[in-house]
Formats: sequence, structure tokens, C-alpha cells
Amino acid sequence: MTCRAVSAFAALWLWGCAGSDERVEFIGNEQIEARLEAVKAVIERVRAEELRGAETPSPQLAADLQDLARKADAEQGEQEPQIRAACLGALGASAHWSDREIFRKALADPARRCRWEAVHALRLKKDPRVVPDVIELLTRSEEIEIRLEAINLLSELHAREAVPVLVAIVVDLLERNRAGQAACTALKRLTGQTFSAEDYLGWRNWYRAYAEGAGATSQPSESGEGSVPEEGNGSGGAAPPANR
Repeated sequence: MTCRAVSAFAALWLWGCAGSDERVEFIGNEQIEARLEAVKAVIERVRAEELRGAETPSPQLAADLQDLARKADAEQGEQEPQIRAACLGALGASAHWSDREIFRKALADPARRCRWEAVHALRLKKDPRVVPDVIELLTRSEEIEIRLEAINLLSELHAREAVPVLVAIVVDLLERNRAGQAACTALKRLTGQTFSAEDYLGWRNWYRAYAEGAGATSQPSESGEGSVPEEGNGSGGAAPPANR
């Protein structure tokens, strides 16, 4: 018997000795990889089509985008998180995909990577209508990457209604991390105040005065810089979760 035949026989024997759970897992992984490769092929086709710069999507492009949207749904679509995440990322980058609902729904996806892709996609789309959803995500999310992306989105959209939750992050003694720094940077942009991230007492005292009406008559600039927000929202700033 040749060495190759012996090796093949040994492999077959080991496969037969392996438990059924191991064989099922192996087959399952192969199926996941196959589905992932199929989705990657669709994404590449979408990117190639969009590089042509057509204002109106072709029937094939429209069908591909709808296919990705179906797979991105955690409840009715693809069950593998990495595939859902890839679909969300492609839809977020697409200039021909305007439906924000798939991203808003994915903010509650059980997979962390999918939630991040959803926030990132909404950040790319620059739609102020999603601000309440992102604020809610920020108050309940503990993952630093998701919190940073949410803070950046709120800052870039000049979301003045996010001031309470951003102040809560800065004054939280447990938020001495990148989230606290990012929240401070966003607050400076939104309010024109110059307190540092370490000066949490300064931010707290400023917000208390502002919430009591000290800033009610101050009008924001078009860029959102150089002034305090026009309206306070003391009810929208539930303290964010403590660090892990």
C-alpha cells in the first residue's frame, strides 16, 4: 500500500471515529464559508457596478442590494453574524441604498460587529432622523467601539439633543477612557465650551446651569460651534452604563 493510500485510509478512519457533533460542526463551517464567499461575490459585483457612476441603478444592482438587505436582517435573514455584518457594511457604503430602516433595526442586532456596522452606516448616510435611535444605543451600549462610533455620529450631525447623555459620559468617574475623551470633544463642538475631559466638575456645573435655563436664549451657530444648544433636554440623558 502506498504512503498516499495509507494517509487516505488513516484520514477516513479518523473521520469515522470522530463524533457526530464534530462532523456536523465541520460541515456547518464549510457551509458558512460557502455562504460568506457567495455574499462577498455579490458585494464585489455591487462595488464594480457603482464604480461606473450611473445615477440610476441597473436591475442587477437593485436586485443585489435587496438581496444584501434581506441577508442583513437578524430575524429573518442570515443567521451568521459575520455575513450580516458584511451585508450591512456594503449597504452603508452604497450610494444607491437609501433605506435607513435596515440599519436602525440592526442597532439591536445581538452581534456586536453588526451593531457597529449599523452605526457606521448611519454615520455615512448623515441622516438626522436617526439621532434618537443612536442616543438610545449610546445609553445602553457597553462596547467602547460602538460608543465611539455613536459619539462621532452625534457630533457630526450637530445633534444638540445628545448634550445630556454626552455630559453624563464626561462626568462619570468610570468613563476615564476614550469614550470620555470623545464625548468631551463632541460637547466642545456642540456647545462652544472649553472644559477639558478631566474637568468633569466644570461640565457638570455648566450643564446644571444650562438645564435651569441659563442657555435658553443662546442661539447655535450653523456649524454647531461657538454656542450652547438652543434647548435643554434634561430627560434625555440617562447615565450611560459603567465601564466593564
